[in-house]
Amino acid sequence: MRIGINLTHLNPGVNGGIEHCIRAWLHYFPIIASQHTYVVFAHRKVLDTLDAIEKYEIVEVPYWLENLPAVTASLGKLIPERGIDVWWSPLMILDPLNLSIPSAFVLADLQHEYYPNFFSPEELSWRRKQIAFSAEHADLVITISEDAKKDIVNFLKIPADKVSVAYLDSEPWFKEDLIKAKKSLVREKYHLPPRFLFYPANTWPHKNHINLLKAFNLLKKVYSDLSLVFTGAASNAHADIQSFIDSHGLSEKVHYLGHIAREDMPYIYSNAEMLVFPSLFEGFGIPLVEAMRSGCPIVASSVTSVPEIAKDAALYVDPKNPLDIAEKISRLLDNASLKHALLSNAAVQVKNFSYEQSAKTIIQNLEKIATVHWHGKENATLTSTAEMPLVSIITPSYNQGEFIEETIKSVMEQTYKNIEYIIVDGGSKDNTVEIITKMVAQYPNRIQWISEKDKGQSDAINKGLRRARGDIVAWLNSDDIYDLATVEKVVSFFKSNKAISFVHGQGLHIAKDGTFLELYPSKPCDYNTLHYSCPICQPTSFWRRDILLTVGYLNPTLHFAMDYEYWIRISKQFKMGFIPDHLASTRIYEATKTSNQRHKVHREILEVVKSNYCSVHANWIYAYAHTYPAIANNDRKSFLKNLIFVHALIWYSSINFLRYNHSIPLSSVKLFLGWLWAAFTKRK
Repeated sequence: MRIGINLTHLNPGVNGGIEHCIRAWLHYFPIIASQHTYVVFAHRKVLDTLDAIEKYEIVEVPYWLENLPAVTASLGKLIPERGIDVWWSPLMILDPLNLSIPSAFVLADLQHEYYPNFFSPEELSWRRKQIAFSAEHADLVITISEDAKKDIVNFLKIPADKVSVAYLDSEPWFKEDLIKAKKSLVREKYHLPPRFLFYPANTWPHKNHINLLKAFNLLKKVYSDLSLVFTGAASNAHADIQSFIDSHGLSEKVHYLGHIAREDMPYIYSNAEMLVFPSLFEGFGIPLVEAMRSGCPIVASSVTSVPEIAKDAALYVDPKNPLDIAEKISRLLDNASLKHALLSNAAVQVKNFSYEQSAKTIIQNLEKIATVHWHGKENATLTSTAEMPLVSIITPSYNQGEFIEETIKSVMEQTYKNIEYIIVDGGSKDNTVEIITKMVAQYPNRIQWISEKDKGQSDAINKGLRRARGDIVAWLNSDDIYDLATVEKVVSFFKSNKAISFVHGQGLHIAKDGTFLELYPSKPCDYNTLHYSCPICQPTSFWRRDILLTVGYLNPTLHFAMDYEYWIRISKQFKMGFIPDHLASTRIYEATKTSNQRHKVHREILEVVKSNYCSVHANWIYAYAHTYPAIANNDRKSFLKNLIFVHALIWYSSINFLRYNHSIPLSSVKLFLGWLWAAFTKRK
């Protein structure tokens, strides 16, 4: 699946805690769900700040925050061009709104509904309008606490099952053991006072710095050695805060450090007497988790999500009551047993937060809305377990109404049932769609399908592979069929052979009416074997999901040898297995591509082999020569015709051998001619 990620609204260093969350999620997505492709859409100013950018497919958007209408217009064109399957906007609104693919956005909170006075009339109007539109058009709203979810459901009037909660966490360095020596170095670096209260927050109005300062002004009369340390970017309320500090003579006791190095933050916490967190409104409250991980006791606001996140690891205050704030700070300062109890509780509570788990929740929800978008809620329940891995099977189809019913039944009636079946029809003009519809009714909630114009068989297969969620994947053409226990045998093989990522088995050719023609020459193979032959019967092949991430998808420019070329790419990096048992049957009849265009098929094979091995083996040259019309149509009944055939075969084979292997020594050409004569006389 191709997941589009909209970072066009990100303003590095300005977006607060949500920026850190986005970066953490981006870090974990490829780790916990490597089967998907993550396509990041952003301006160059944002892309230059991303870590491990090589993990993502990048789409540079020429417009940024200064021209949001142009951003929206650009995304509207770029999203379909890049084949995005599901769209994720992690910054408060969904952009663009009118998408034909499933979409989700992250809405951290609805602070403006509680404190509209903290926003200008223009910003308040924009928030209410854009958030409401986003919630209406999105398939999913992701938020960061149960408290925030309750507000979203109540204010936006959307179903609760449309909102998912993904908890946040602290940054990675908060999980490391603190270095004792660095604690002193950080104290010296920032000239930290001997005894201080700590509050890390941008100076936004809802962070409630003024009431904390009022409480501190009361405390200084009792605790003359106590100071207050602020960190964070200057924002809307900064001037009011500075004015209060100056007018109350607190400038020597209040230290504003501004933005500090992120890796130093755990040591600020560990040097502090406590975290004081009097925020009026929080969607989550990352400093609470940071304090819990740093061994810093907490005095915190009793409103919104704060009690949900800190639970019994904090002493709670009324954030609008400076006297209550001062009293609780004083209680914690003078009570060592209370401090110990809070820290013990924090060590337990902090285990509930993990960005890896949070990222997993987001990906699972994106997979779910993509599946529901394709074909109903029931398919979203398909899952993988160690005992029952999910197997995804894709069937590309175009005007195959004569055979597709039998193909579908061969998948649906497998003895192994944990199968995700995806049919990608290219807009058939015969009765294919009618038959698919009938099969969907016959096997309810088990088939996902679309019918739309595509760019050929490779494109259709790739569409299906990008939507596949299984641990094991395969494709079955719309005129081929599986044996009854094929998938069960494949799953059993992969369970017993964990080092093997690709497997194929024995196959056979059947006629148009299903009667037996011949066995396919299947046998074990590797990269070297594939240089001179292709002993893999395509419908018998299955592979693990890790191949999709490493090798990618089919080459959409190929029309005949796309499977053979894919096997070669796989064999370069993965061990290939073989099941010595019959798994599938492939039809051979005049209308198939491989039958009525044999010369083109073999010509493409030569190009594939040349591009992967730098030379073409004589086997393929010989096979190609036999497809040349003047040779292929010669029945060789008379001596004269037989003589003409021999000369034509030798001449045409030699020309093509030189054409594809001109860089090899002349002695090899002589060996080839000898091999060709031996092969012909043996055949004769």
